[in-house]
Amino acid sequence: MFRSTVPANLRTTGKPRTGEPMPIPSPSRGMNTLVNYIALPADQARYLVNWLPQSGVCSVRPGQSTSCTVSGAASMKSLMEYRGVNGTQLIGAGDDGKIYECTGITGSELASGYVNNYWSYENSNLYLIAVNGEDTPFRFDGTSVTATGITGISDITELRTVKKCKGERLWFTVNNSAIAYYLDPDAIAGTLNAFDLSTIANGGWCMGVYPWKDFTVFVMSTGEVLIYAGDPSTTFSWQGSYRAPRPVAYDAAVKIGGDLVLMTVAGPITLELIAAGLAFDVDSLQGWGWISPTWSADVKLYEGNSGWNAIYHNGIAIFNIPTDTGTSKQYVNNLNVPGGAWTTYGA
Repeated sequence: MFRSTVPANLRTTGKPRTGEPMPIPSPSRGMNTLVNYIALPADQARYLVNWLPQSGVCSVRPGQSTSCTVSGAASMKSLMEYRGVNGTQLIGAGDDGKIYECTGITGSELASGYVNNYWSYENSNLYLIAVNGEDTPFRFDGTSVTATGITGISDITELRTVKKCKGERLWFTVNNSAIAYYLDPDAIAGTLNAFDLSTIANGGWCMGVYPWKDFTVFVMSTGEVLIYAGDPSTTFSWQGSYRAPRPVAYDAAVKIGGDLVLMTVAGPITLELIAAGLAFDVDSLQGWGWISPTWSADVKLYEGNSGWNAIYHNGIAIFNIPTDTGTSKQYVNNLNVPGGAWTTYGA
């Protein structure tokens, strides 16, 4: 006699079985590589590539169009916005060591002979001021590129970053130095004044000076952030020092609304969270911490490459990670979605 070995509770009765539909929502809250797979919310994905999460849906990332053709350069390593009386102009630094005006359909050459094509820039008093730590800084007045007229240090090519802070002062950092420099109020030329952070900070060199709320912020290579109030010529006063993961590069920060987001080795972190003492508490970073594991892995691979930078436009923050000399990927945070929604753009 044949006797079934299948347990009774698993035997079929001959009746057809029907499945129940299980809706799978769109990952409209974006990418999350921080939480365990099991705990991953249904409206988030482990990875997203070339999708833009939005409220309730995901759309294919927007395409591209050619706005300007430049003869001579294969790619633009820096794009700078000049803000003048008659509107804005797009200034590009090509991989051929030339500076181009890129506002029209066809670009026009403004200057040549540069070694480093990654520039830090700022607009002040109808001039664009640009430095890169290797070439002679330049200024652009809407028509031509000329020397800046800045003096006060032995080697002007060492100026690495520039930003305008409280009091309409231009602040500069220098390669591998704890000394930051500033000009007089509203000045775009003249003699630099030194502000030595070596006796104030706990080591390292200054990698960026930024405006934040009503303060001037100094970011050190160690990750230390020093905040000052007032004006350096009269009432400059230390407000506090805060710890954060170290920055990935010089000038690796972006203004988002009233806050400043620093690109650190652990991921983008807002200055609000750093000043609250939460920079190392990934669970307290809110949506900013969701891509921390993959971002940190990319830092280990690509930190030595030039081109770490970020922009913020129409509620979307785009953080560029240079994966090689001619390729890159972007972490994109759609802040139009409450809490933010991450994705990645790539080839």
